[in-house]
Amino acid sequence: MGLDQYIYRLSKVGKDTIKKLNGMNEDDIDWHDYMIVSKEAMDKYPNSYSDILDILRPIQVKNILVDTERMEKDYHVDGLYCRGTIMSSKGIVYEYVDGNHETISIALSEEQLKKYLYEKTVDSYICRRKEVYYMRKEYEVQDSIYELYDGVIDNCGYHHMTEDMIDVVNECAGKKVLDPAATNLFYHEWY
Repeated sequence: MGLDQYIYRLSKVGKDTIKKLNGMNEDDIDWHDYMIVSKEAMDKYPNSYSDILDILRPIQVKNILVDTERMEKDYHVDGLYCRGTIMSSKGIVYEYVDGNHETISIALSEEQLKKYLYEKTVDSYICRRKEVYYMRKEYEVQDSIYELYDGVIDNCGYHHMTEDMIDVVNECAGKKVLDPAATNLFYHEWY
C-alpha cells in the first residue's frame, strides 16, 4: 500500500463515441482511454467529481454486480458492506463489514460466485482520460497540492490543477513534465 498519484488529461467525448459505447458492458470499454463514473458514485461522492462536471457526458453501461442481499440471506448476516475482494487461484474472498462493524470473509469459488452475479444497466458518465504523469509516495507534493487546492482533495477524486500545482509536480520531477499553461489536467490520488 501507499500513495499513488496520477496526473490525467481529461476531455469530453463526442456524440459518435457515446453512441458507439452506450449500452456496452463497462468491462469492455478500455479504461486506459475512458473514465466511467456511475451516477450512484457521483451522488455519493460529489466532491470527488465536482471539478469535472462540465467534461462528463451521460451514458448507460452494463455492469456485473454482486447480489449482497442474497448473500446476506444465505450467510445469515445483516447490512453487508463490501470492503474489498481478494482473488486467488481457488476463487474470490469478499471481505465485508456487517452492521456491527465486524469483518466477515466469505470465500467463494468461481462457480459459487455465479449464483450471486447479475447484470444491470447503470446510468453513468464518461469522459476521455489519458495518464500524463505518475508519482509514487511523493508526500511533499501531496502536501503542497493540498495547500494550493481550493477545497478538499478526496482519495480517488479528480481535482483540477492550477498552474502553481503543475509547477510543484514539475519541480519534483526535476524537469518540465507538465505544461503550466494546460487547462485540462487533473490530480488523482489513490491510497
